[in-house]
Amino acid sequence: MKLVLALILAQTNWTLPPQFRAAGYERLLRDGAVVLSGPGPDGALTQTFDAAPWRGQTVRLRATIRVEGAGSGQLILRVDRPGGELGFFDNMGDRPIHAGEWATYSIEGEVGGDAVSIETGVLSSGKASVSVKDVSFEKLGAPPDASAIRANYTRVDAAYATGDLAGVAALAFPDAEIVLPKARLRLADALASQKGSKLQSRTTVTHVRVDGDEATVWTNNESVSGVQGVLSSNRDLWTRAGGSWKLRRSTLIATRPVLPSDVLAGVRQYAGMPNWESVRILLWQGAHPPALDGFTAVPVQELDPRYADAAGARAVEYLKAYAPEEAGPALLAFQGNDPAKVAAVVRVFEQYKANTDEWRHARHDALLVYQSKTLEDRPAEAIAANVVWFASEGLPNGKILAVVPEGVAALVRTRYGKQVYSVGELPRELLGDAFVDLARVPAATPLGRWIASQKFPFDAIAGR
Repeated sequence: MKLVLALILAQTNWTLPPQFRAAGYERLLRDGAVVLSGPGPDGALTQTFDAAPWRGQTVRLRATIRVEGAGSGQLILRVDRPGGELGFFDNMGDRPIHAGEWATYSIEGEVGGDAVSIETGVLSSGKASVSVKDVSFEKLGAPPDASAIRANYTRVDAAYATGDLAGVAALAFPDAEIVLPKARLRLADALASQKGSKLQSRTTVTHVRVDGDEATVWTNNESVSGVQGVLSSNRDLWTRAGGSWKLRRSTLIATRPVLPSDVLAGVRQYAGMPNWESVRILLWQGAHPPALDGFTAVPVQELDPRYADAAGARAVEYLKAYAPEEAGPALLAFQGNDPAKVAAVVRVFEQYKANTDEWRHARHDALLVYQSKTLEDRPAEAIAANVVWFASEGLPNGKILAVVPEGVAALVRTRYGKQVYSVGELPRELLGDAFVDLARVPAATPLGRWIASQKFPFDAIAGR
């Protein structure tokens, strides 16, 4: 009964996070399965729940999955600890699911004694449609004692801190290898490339599975050198040899950047919202823009030609009301792939020009359809043109806030210069809940050096 309840809970509560819904993804129900479908490049269905009932246990997430189309799908199991610390994590980044028949996949991992929450779900990349059914989440019992293996990771961290790469190599087989998404490296060669360097290395073992003389170990490793830091999640294979454990293979699952402690201290010191009075156009590169007094938020659907179907429908509705004889030909033109015919529809709007906001927006909708036929491979250019349209025609007397992808701000600046303020959004794990105006940070500080190393193409950064 408990397993049945877990299955129902896991499958029916997977939802579409707002940032993916805004990007055009959908959660559908089809033939008893939940389907994640969208335009790409990345989408997700997730569920987050309290970890308390599962603490101290090994758990298993299992689902039957089918991928269709160009791209791939992945199952994800993530455990979060207090203070934003990452616990067990596996998103099948090293073994994605490609198009094929239905098959069952599983991830098992430990829920630590201090775990706060658990996230389960499915990811998609490219233009893949990912269908999921028969989802279950269950306890497998207490994790095994693996103190000897855990002690090896403590030795590795200590060896890296002193530059003792020979000490790291001594814990592995001579032919041990590192498996990356598109390459395999001999551990000995990787260590040789680091000769003379020291790393601040902190490894956390998040799950151990022992099968006779072999052990599979999931870890999170935080490595910091200078102003750069990386958190990697790995799956390592150890073999018992001569009474001790030696590393045979380390497979990278996923990575993300992290901030050194002195850089984080700078974030806290210089965080704070700027003065928006001189800003006319605020461009937000991320999914969570703030609600700001005096700014009108422009929906992404009115900026991005990927939403041309909705824009075309709005334009046709306008023609039905004000030029009904043109509505039918416009609909046929929008449904076709001939840019010249869509351009002719835009000229029809000029023939029926009216000095009203309704006309201006309907004409802009027709332009969105035209962009979808001519600028499909240049999305930043199309969106920048639409931001300029709103600033000059759609809302000429107001301030606008728009969510845009990378590359748009530089194009809009060619028209509006310093009236444009651009914000890049970084994961909360990297920046925290903070907003940093880059111009306020002295270049000689650790945070200033980190900012310079990143070469951010915007004016501020915000954590989400």
